[in-house]
Amino acid sequence: MDFKLARYIVGARIKALRGDRDAAARRLNEGLQIAEAMSLARLRAATENERIRFGLPAHPDLGASPPVSYSGRRRPIDGIDEITAQLEEDTAIRLLLLEENTPARTELACTWSREWVDRLEGRGRPRALLQARRLLVACLSAGGRIDEAKAMLASIATQCAELGTIRYLADGGPYLVPLLAALREDQRAGRWRPEWPPVPASFLIELVAADPVQII
Repeated sequence: MDFKLARYIVGARIKALRGDRDAAARRLNEGLQIAEAMSLARLRAATENERIRFGLPAHPDLGASPPVSYSGRRRPIDGIDEITAQLEEDTAIRLLLLEENTPARTELACTWSREWVDRLEGRGRPRALLQARRLLVACLSAGGRIDEAKAMLASIATQCAELGTIRYLADGGPYLVPLLAALREDQRAGRWRPEWPPVPASFLIELVAADPVQII
């Protein structure tokens, strides 16, 4: 499965970052066909998540998976199934922000994404927790809760700076990316709050300069 994710998901992301959206769509369509043929739920969830985030068209024959509803979300049966569920719900939450972005939908997105953060805290799954926190920042930003979003983003940025990870935050979507510039301006203007963890200025400058391509 990891090899398939690298080929179809990471491969599509690289194509999109290079500006070749048609090739990215083809790569995801191939991944979806494999997922359907081999009944690979995690691969299907990953391809759908990537497609939504890049704003790529659905598979011409297989179409798009209906998003999970908040009331209809399921309880994962094991660790691998939890990875699949998180991808499915990440997609559904992003669609709340993308389609008819009303206050009620945004508030649901905040509630839903925060539940994933709370669920993963202290579970020893740092990558999954980072994914959940990045999504929560985007939801808080979409809901106008900027101070709360900035505080969490500063914490995530500190972690990413230690890892030398630039693209992870640059690929956080249009509600997160402007906050990076706002954090950098706060830092430059001496408005960095004492309760926020420190982030190297050079790292924030690199983040602000990165070219985001996700639409949500």
